[in-house]
Amino acid sequence: MGTWHVFMEAMVVLLLVMPEPSVGRSWWMGNTENLSCPCSRLEWCQPISTKTEKEVFAFSLRNEESHWELFDWSKLTTVVMFGYVNQSLMCLAHSHGVRAVILGEISTSEMVSPSLRKEWVKELLTKISENFLDGVNFDYENEVLKNETMIRDAYTSTVRETNDALKAVNPNYQVSVDVAWKPNVDSRFFDYPGLANASDFLFVMAYDEQSQIFGECVGGPNSDLRSADLGLEIYMRDPAYRIAPSKLVLGLPWYGYSYECIQLKGDSCFIKKVPFRGVNCSDAAGRQYDYGLIYEVLMTMPERYKWNASSSTPYFTYTDEIYGTTYQVQFDDPHSLSLKCKLAKQKGLRGVGMWNIDSLDYTDSATGEHIRSEMFGAFSAFL
Repeated sequence: MGTWHVFMEAMVVLLLVMPEPSVGRSWWMGNTENLSCPCSRLEWCQPISTKTEKEVFAFSLRNEESHWELFDWSKLTTVVMFGYVNQSLMCLAHSHGVRAVILGEISTSEMVSPSLRKEWVKELLTKISENFLDGVNFDYENEVLKNETMIRDAYTSTVRETNDALKAVNPNYQVSVDVAWKPNVDSRFFDYPGLANASDFLFVMAYDEQSQIFGECVGGPNSDLRSADLGLEIYMRDPAYRIAPSKLVLGLPWYGYSYECIQLKGDSCFIKKVPFRGVNCSDAAGRQYDYGLIYEVLMTMPERYKWNASSSTPYFTYTDEIYGTTYQVQFDDPHSLSLKCKLAKQKGLRGVGMWNIDSLDYTDSATGEHIRSEMFGAFSAFL
């Protein structure tokens, strides 16, 4: 038998005894990282490589697997694990072709130090790689005053260096940055064009619009359609910014505020003064509630539902029968959300999204199914 035949016979024997590819085993093509895939299918451990025409960006705050199966995955393109990492969610998201990213938690002291910043980026990349994730979302909401240019520029550098490092490993990795409904709100004087250029897109948080209430201390809409429009116009048209719509994702609230009315004049709910960043009145006077709970309360008094034609948002006012306290709830529902989704589509934005996806009823009840269908369905106005 010739040398070639001996070699081929040896290869056949080797292939016969070699183990089949399986979950938890890196055996082929010299995988030096030796990472074990936790998914039931190996391909789900690969970062998502598809380019989405329209982004639907979701924040998940609750590390609860019972929720995840009931997400409408057909509507989603990215889910952020906000404050936690769970490989089971990564596997599920990837099985639906949806990106799974994590929060980029970095302190100001780390950002302003080039050496600490470099180490932070290195650790982040390791965390993303080891958990088979698709990128990072930045949610830095600290006050940055006009004269604090060192912090401003350090934040931009952090995002840019992170994006460069991730894209060098995998061009499909995603980097996004959360920004307020309009520039410089709440004394966050960021370099918005710089952040847009250094990332894949900005997530414009079109909510918490009453964080600083100027004028009368009255509870108002959490996400006024007019404010969302104004904020986007500033980001896109103002000469100081001129950010392309393809770089903007409109973030929408799946929650609302309940305000205790110290006085009610008509439909105006006057609230106690709680200052925030130099302004005497803010939405901190109220309490945030998930839409699922708001819906549950509203269904006990559906006749109280009202529509604010100016802000294109719903609200209702009621009095606690036991304590005699009057409350007003300002929130968004499928109708108001669909109007903002239409706005995003009209302006040619990259996408829409929500804070946060866990705010619904994720039970198997008919009510839960109805709420989820209606809320996820609102995105159809954009898609």
